[in-house]
Amino acid sequence: MKIMKYPKILLFFILSFLFISCIHDDNYSNPSDPEYQNLIITTNIPDLHSRAGKNASEFTTDEITGGYIISSDQEGNIYGNIYMVTEDGKTGLQVSINQSNLYNTYPVGRKIYVKLKGLALVNQYSGMITLGTIPTGTYAVDQISPHIAASHIVVSPETKNEDLLTRKTNNSGNPLTLADLDASYLNTLVEVNNVEFENAGETFVRGNTNTDNKLVGSGIIARVSQYARFAGYTIPKGVGTVRGIFTKYSSTYQLLIRNIKDVKDFKSPIFLETFNNVDNILTRPKIDKATGFDNETPVTYNDPYGNADIRTSGTSFPSLMVWFPANKDASLVISHINTADQSGMTLSFGLNAGIFNATDKFYMDDLVVKCNDYAIALPHIELNTSNNKNKYYKVSVPIPDGTTKIEFYGSSSVNKYGLRIDDIKIEN
Repeated sequence: MKIMKYPKILLFFILSFLFISCIHDDNYSNPSDPEYQNLIITTNIPDLHSRAGKNASEFTTDEITGGYIISSDQEGNIYGNIYMVTEDGKTGLQVSINQSNLYNTYPVGRKIYVKLKGLALVNQYSGMITLGTIPTGTYAVDQISPHIAASHIVVSPETKNEDLLTRKTNNSGNPLTLADLDASYLNTLVEVNNVEFENAGETFVRGNTNTDNKLVGSGIIARVSQYARFAGYTIPKGVGTVRGIFTKYSSTYQLLIRNIKDVKDFKSPIFLETFNNVDNILTRPKIDKATGFDNETPVTYNDPYGNADIRTSGTSFPSLMVWFPANKDASLVISHINTADQSGMTLSFGLNAGIFNATDKFYMDDLVVKCNDYAIALPHIELNTSNNKNKYYKVSVPIPDGTTKIEFYGSSSVNKYGLRIDDIKIEN
C-alpha cells in the first residue's frame, strides 16, 4: 500500500505544474465582450426616413441602426410595436414585433441596436416609417417574430432620461400645441399643451371597444384600447397637457397615451358649456325651449329675439352648437354664472361666421359680446376662407372680475351668412 502513494504524489505535482503554467501563459484569452460593445451604427434613423418607400424593401447587406426606446406596452394601450428615436428625440421609427410585454426587454429610455439585414422597411400613410419583415399578406410589413427580434435587436445598458427624448417645443421654441403637429413629428414622443378632450367627463373607452377620443380644435384623436388598464378612467375636464407617441393610421393622426400619467395638469374651467348634452336635437330647439345644458339651475339660457337654436351642421360641424340665422337678430344670454372669488378671468369660445366663398368675410368684432350688460372689446380680425371655412376660430378675451352674465349678439345688419358659437368657457 505504501508503494502506491508515490505515483499519486507525483501525479499531484505534475497537475499542479500544468495549472500554474496555464495561469502564467501570456496567450490566454478574456471572455468575449458583450455584443453591443462591438456594434456601430452605420445607418441612422434619418437615413431610414430618406430610404423608405411605399412598398416594403428588404435589407440585403449588413447595416445597423440604433436609438432610444420611447414606448411601453405595460398598460395595454400599445401592442406589437416598439418606438425608438434619435438621441435628440426629433426623428422616430416604429418597429413591429409579434410579441407582448415588450417593455420588459425594451424599457423606456434604453438604447438599442438593430441589425437590419433580413428586415424590411416601409413608409406607411405618408410618414409612418416602419421596420418589419417582407409582407406575406395584405399588411405593409409583417411583424418580426420573437426569435428574429432576439437575434436582430441588441439591448445596450446605456439609458437616457425620458424627458430628454420628449419633444416639448415647436420649431420656433414655443410650447408644443396640437396645431404644430404634422408628419415631421410622427413616431416621436411629444408633450402637447392646451389640450382639451371633447368627451371630457366620460370614460376613455366607451362601449367595450377601442375608442377614438377627439381633441378639441383639431383632427387629432387619442385612441385608447379596450384592453388599456386606464380604459375605465374618467377623461379630465378643462385644459391640460398630454404626452404620447404621435402616430398616424390611414389619414388620421393619433396620440398614443402610454399610461394615465401621460395625461396631466388638467384644470377644470370656472364655467364650460359645450351644448353636447342638449335634448331633442332633431327638433333644433330654440334657446328658451332647450333642456339638458351642461350647467344646471341657477344658470339660465335665453334669447330675447327667439331666433337662435341648437343644432349640428353637416360633417364639418357634427357637434352641437348655437346657430344664429343669417339676416336676423339673435342672441344667447347666459345668466347667474358663479364666478365668486375668481379673478383674472378669460372668456373663450369657438366662432364660425358661415364663411364659404372666397369673397365671404366677417370681422370678429361684428359679433357683440357683453359682460354684465357692458360690451367688451373683441379683436378686429377678418374671418375668411383661410381661417374660418368649415372650422371654428377660437376667440379668447379677458373679462371683468365679477362677471356673472354673458351675452352674445349677432345683428341682422352684419350677420349675412349665419353664426355658429360653441364651447363657451371661462377660466383663469
